[in-house]
Amino acid sequence: MTTINLARSTRLFRSMGTEIQVVVDQEPAPSGEANGRLDEVACLFRAAEQRFSRFAADSELSELNRMGFLDRPSRDLLDVAARSIKWFEITGGAFNPSILSALESAGYDVDFDSMTGCIRAGLPRPVAGATCGLKIHERDTGHPQIELAEGVRIDSGGIVKGWTADRACDLSSDGTGMFVDAGGDIAIRGGKRDGGPWMVGVAHPDRTYELIDVIAVKSGGVSTSSVRARSWASGDGRAHHIIDPTTGIPTNSGVIQATVVGRSAESAEVLAKSVVVLGAEEGLTLLDSFRDTEGILVLSDGDILESSGWSNLRLEEPRAMAWSG
Repeated sequence: MTTINLARSTRLFRSMGTEIQVVVDQEPAPSGEANGRLDEVACLFRAAEQRFSRFAADSELSELNRMGFLDRPSRDLLDVAARSIKWFEITGGAFNPSILSALESAGYDVDFDSMTGCIRAGLPRPVAGATCGLKIHERDTGHPQIELAEGVRIDSGGIVKGWTADRACDLSSDGTGMFVDAGGDIAIRGGKRDGGPWMVGVAHPDRTYELIDVIAVKSGGVSTSSVRARSWASGDGRAHHIIDPTTGIPTNSGVIQATVVGRSAESAEVLAKSVVVLGAEEGLTLLDSFRDTEGILVLSDGDILESSGWSNLRLEEPRAMAWSG
């Protein structure tokens, strides 16, 4: 959960199975103007949840997973599908949208709010695959088709949260500062009134209310992926939502949490999750291949590792801040 200075125009609401927090930081303006912008953001998240929820039988994503193809997908679904394919290629398969069967096998087959206090038995374990299983076919009709490989179903939960947070911030076309936190996927656009950066605290995965670092971000995205979040008791012990696509089971790479700062919330979310899947050495190598991208990792033995430029983001004297974790 992210907490920030509430002196600005702020909206809190629940969507996509998590808490959403939106802050508009601007010069004093009529309350109707600020509320209108916050209403737009809330509507954007509601529409994305309706389209992409895997738990809603009537969502467009659920229709794609049932049918195995869509002849006339929406522009939004096409965009997310194209971005998912791109990230699969960039991360060498560490990010793979074709992991829905594996998530369900691990026990995540109902909305997370319904899992509290239950031991999830899970389903028969799927065969792991190294392919994306998602294709877009351009056709002469001008209407692209999305097709899934046989037996493949996709989950778009993580990338869609970051993607929607970025779109919400893009509503600020007049340079007004906006901060959108979608359950730890944070998008930041525009400057603050005082000209300073936004301050983000990185939460410790195992010590409540303890920060492992505080950073300053003027624009872009921040995301934390952790095996401690969205975890549950299962017949095999403790399971979590970050699936290793090469094995089809929750990852055990030695990285229990990764926080990434990138050019967007989408990129930060995808890369943070990929680092947890890949492990420390490969994960840091991946981050180093991107410009304007840094990360901090917490390992299972308690060690903390940083990318080469992380220290440049560090804030020595934190004030009012957000938390990522």
